[in-house]
Order: sequence, then structure tokens, then C-alpha cells
Amino acid sequence: VSIEIEARLFGRNDRIKDLEEDLKKKEEELAARAKELSQEKLISAQLQRELKDEKAKVGVVYKKVEAINNAIVLKHPDLAPSAQ
Repeated sequence: VSIEIEARLFGRNDRIKDLEEDLKKKEEELAARAKELSQEKLISAQLQRELKDEKAKVGVVYKKVEAINNAIVLKHPDLAPSAQ
């Protein structure tokens, strides 16, 4: 009987070891994925900053074009959009 008990315990210990190894692998996979997500988040934040900067540049160019158009219309009222 004691041999049967030892065999059962040994089998359970092996199963516990397998589960612990599986758990460790899953934890490592999750840690790696968390690192990837962290990197993606940093990249996304950088891209958002770059997009904001580009929008600001476009806004500056738009204002300059608008100022040039207004200056042209002041010198040449016949070129105003309503005159066309």
C-alpha cells in the first residue's frame, strides 16, 4: 500500500512541477508582452507629439498663406474671391 501511495505522490509532484513550469513560461510570456506594449505605448506617444508638431507647422503655413492672400487683395481688390 505504501508503494502505491508513494507512486501517487510522486505522480502528483511531477504534475505540480509541470504546472509550475507552465506557470513560469506564461509569466515570462506575459512579461515579454507587457514590455512590447510598453514600447508600443512609447512609440505611440512619440508619434502623437510629432503629429501635433506637424499640425502646428501646417497652421503656421496656413496663417502665412492667409496673410499673403489678404495683402494681395488689399493691393488688387479685383482679385478678391467675391470679385470672381
